[in-house]
Amino acid sequence: MKAINKTIIFLSQLSLYIMLFSFLTRTTITQAAEKTTKPRVLFIYPVEKGFPFWDSQVNFAQAVSDTLNFELDVAYPPEEFRDRFGASIYIQNILDSQAQKPDLIITSFWVGSETKILTLLDDREIPLISINSDISPTQFSELGLPREQFPLWLAHLSPDDTLAGGQLATAILQHSRANRCPSSHCNVNIFAITGASYSAVSKQRINGMNSVLQTDKNNKLLNIVYGNWERKLVKKMTSTIFKRHEDIHAFWIASDVMAYGLQDGIEEFNLMLPKSTVIGSMDWSPSSIDKIKDGSLNMSLGGHFLEGGLALILFFDYLNDRDFKQQTGTVIKTKMSLLDVSNVGEMGAFLKHPKWSETRINGYSKFLNPQRENYNFNPQEIIMEQLTPHANNH
Repeated sequence: MKAINKTIIFLSQLSLYIMLFSFLTRTTITQAAEKTTKPRVLFIYPVEKGFPFWDSQVNFAQAVSDTLNFELDVAYPPEEFRDRFGASIYIQNILDSQAQKPDLIITSFWVGSETKILTLLDDREIPLISINSDISPTQFSELGLPREQFPLWLAHLSPDDTLAGGQLATAILQHSRANRCPSSHCNVNIFAITGASYSAVSKQRINGMNSVLQTDKNNKLLNIVYGNWERKLVKKMTSTIFKRHEDIHAFWIASDVMAYGLQDGIEEFNLMLPKSTVIGSMDWSPSSIDKIKDGSLNMSLGGHFLEGGLALILFFDYLNDRDFKQQTGTVIKTKMSLLDVSNVGEMGAFLKHPKWSETRINGYSKFLNPQRENYNFNPQEIIMEQLTPHANNH
């Protein structure tokens, strides 16, 4: 009887050991799986698919994602959802359709959609880094800064569009005067084409342009028209623009795509454009490279297509307990760089067909490089680093 009892006790203990071993093994495997699972990032493309600027944005974000081991999904909202009413509905539909929520969302805000998007993601406990579209001080006073009212709104990363509008105006004035007159103070007649009337980016770029023109004095702003960021619309406008204004010395244009529309219209309507006429735009679109080289476009201000990838680098450090907030704060303003005949030869080939260096991308992370003091948000410096001899050694 004692032998039977001992056997029962032994079997019971053995059973407990087996169960404990099984539990610990499953736990270890689960923890290992959790550690090796790629963080999922949802990138919401805010305009029509195929827009050159946003294609460049996705290209760099994908390179960073591959290097830092993220899983990047890109979503393309249909037109009916690309406004302040539909944006949050589209994001909600995407989230409802997925079995697993993303670890981060990267998107631009449509003007008027900010509170709805932030509230939705806060309720779902999904971190957000917003990019590209600037947020006014008035909006920040209502929303709070990132991580205040909405703790999982990790950061807002956008170019200083007011500064950019002024940068482009200054470059256009300098170029026009260098082409047309020995005096650096001769008058320049400028025609401006901006984006949509409701767009914060449009308004800020125009404000920056106006600030420079008001200071310069020796210029005349002939008109400002809204091209709604559309190539075809600007093309249609071109004939009317030239009929009403025969003395245009320079075009200030808020995006490369709209500059292409102007050139399409000039060709379509057989219009004459003096060689000294300056055309300057923004975005560093790949198609602009050859146009700058052949002189049909004089300059493009840009580099802000890097924002999506830079947001991923910041998030990578954040996940690894190197919170970027200590250095950058949660509202990060970047400065665009000028691409013109002086540097297009060196940078142009890469911008048309980028091959991003994993070594360089890793080098931008402070977690992977503890000795690194500051993040680099300078577009021209980032591109030039890619062109150094060892940059393509993976």
